[in-house]
Amino acid sequence: MDQQQSKRPQRLAATRPKTYVPFQPARKAQPATARNSPPNLNARSASRASLASPVNSATTPPDNSDTLPVAEAEGDDVINMAPATTSYESRSPSQSSCQAVAEPVVEREGISSNMEEYFQKATERFERMISSAVDNFLDKLHQLELNLGASLEFERKRVDDLVENQKGMKSKLEAMEKEIAELQLEVQRNKAANNKSERFSRRNNIRLVGIPEAPQGEREDPVTIVEEILHSKFKVKTKVERAHRDGKKVEGRPRHILVKLLSYREKVDIMRRARETLKDERYFITDDLTPTDLEEKKKWTKQVQDLYNKGTKLKFYSGKWRQAGGIPFNFE
Repeated sequence: MDQQQSKRPQRLAATRPKTYVPFQPARKAQPATARNSPPNLNARSASRASLASPVNSATTPPDNSDTLPVAEAEGDDVINMAPATTSYESRSPSQSSCQAVAEPVVEREGISSNMEEYFQKATERFERMISSAVDNFLDKLHQLELNLGASLEFERKRVDDLVENQKGMKSKLEAMEKEIAELQLEVQRNKAANNKSERFSRRNNIRLVGIPEAPQGEREDPVTIVEEILHSKFKVKTKVERAHRDGKKVEGRPRHILVKLLSYREKVDIMRRARETLKDERYFITDDLTPTDLEEKKKWTKQVQDLYNKGTKLKFYSGKWRQAGGIPFNFE
């Protein structure tokens, strides 16, 4: 039985036709990462022996001398003439899967190294660009600070000059204000003194208001007219120093007759009796006032009339409305 089993593989090998692999020139050596690994001859022989004999290979080991006639006949040339790529059946599953996984891993490692190098260079360029932009910005900022500092220094000096000028102008203005106040006070004093002097020059003067003028072309003598009124109405035999018409001509209104008497006492006596003596006449006698005194008199005319209606009598002389005893009346 054992003899028959040992002869069976030889019989099967004898009956099986021999196969010859066509000659192919040897290929150039490829890199280790791209060249396929050589076929496993022992695995191929084992697979053929297992197909030829149904007996378990574990109990009956195959005879390599009978199962590989091609290898015995041709030797190493068969291996060289074999195609570079083996069939799927002759390659073990573990070998195929490992080679299929190894090649993409190598490619991914190359791509990742290229990407890493690219991003490193891009990062360096970006850093150089940012550094250049920051340096440019800092230079411009420094220049701007210098210009701003110079401008501020110029403006500060200009403001200091303006402050100094303002102080000088302020002192001058204060001096001018003081001087103006003094001048105003002096003007008021001079005005009062002038008014007083003018009032003194007019102390003997009186005015006759309402005396009709002579027709145009006829000559009149104001001195004669005044003396006749004083002799006939006031029973005063006095001489008139001077008398004339005063003011502008106005149609329908006669001008005043300005009279200068020789005696101030006679003037005072005439003025005291003038209201009562001339109450039935169409003319009246008034004092010759200065423009300042006349303005002061007209200013309080309405108040004086109201006080007169209430029983308070006031008289105007020496530039003031005065009550009994010569005391100036305060209207405010």
